Amino acid sequence: MPTLIPKVLKTDDETVLLRDGITAAFFLPPPLEATAAALQNAFDRYLAHVGLATLRWASVGAHAEEFRPLNAKSIERCRAMLSVEAARGRKLTAFRLLDGRTDGDAPEHGVSVIGNPIDAEEPLESNLLEFYFPSTTISTPESADVFVSLLLQLSEHLPIRYAYAAPALHWAEVAESEGLLAARRVAARYPGFDVSFNEVTRSDLGANTRGARWLTWLGPELVGRVGGFDRISMLAAADIHAVKLDRGVLLRAGRVPEIGDCNRGIDTPHLRALAAFLEPVTLFEEPALLHTAFADEEPTRLREWERRFLGDSR
Repeated sequence: MPTLIPKVLKTDDETVLLRDGITAAFFLPPPLEATAAALQNAFDRYLAHVGLATLRWASVGAHAEEFRPLNAKSIERCRAMLSVEAARGRKLTAFRLLDGRTDGDAPEHGVSVIGNPIDAEEPLESNLLEFYFPSTTISTPESADVFVSLLLQLSEHLPIRYAYAAPALHWAEVAESEGLLAARRVAARYPGFDVSFNEVTRSDLGANTRGARWLTWLGPELVGRVGGFDRISMLAAADIHAVKLDRGVLLRAGRVPEIGDCNRGIDTPHLRALAAFLEPVTLFEEPALLHTAFADEEPTRLREWERRFLGDSR
């Protein structure tokens, strides 16, 4: 795998503005109460994997406006929020646990949940479970294999509508505009990086994908929309490996992720092939990114990034 961005980017006060890492995002059908037990299982497994001492900051509750030091009580509050009864009785369930030297640093490790009951006014909405990992987790082909196995374990009970995992640019919440502007500059050179604002995107995604990523989970509806398993099997010719799951399929675009480098002419052939395959079920002009510093309200700029593997900016 090509070398990732060589260092984290910091502000003058040493806040970590941007770092490369891995995002794994799972979009699930509402209501939250139907998936609460599976979410709690995934949450507990993630904590066991990274170790409680790794995470340092917590934002717990739909109306939380700041991060506070993480403690055992924070963990128990998160677990309690994922009980079936609590999920059923709450209009919005939300929490976020991150590492970092200070609250709001761009994270290496983290977990967040945001979800709610079925909302007739938001027919495209999904619930979201998101994990962050450091880029060193997939530094070799062997470690990439281990990582895929870990994600399959974390997600084995989740009724996934759509999910992905990919090298990503993690930005600082306390400096959102600066972080996303820096992410735009890095992503312009390295097309394989994911940039996301999934807590907002979840409201617009519906039965679509965010396009080509290293790992892509397609739930039953998406499997049908792309033409079924027979058509998916044709991706093997592009070295995109498909694994049938109990609820859909996992697509792996190469054994290790492609980052690419536009300055050095390093291409991303697996991602290009996958992007063409997923184009009919890809969300373009993603509102969550359009209305941030990543796109600065410029649809053309966002469209160019979203279609970077397709060779056009229609």
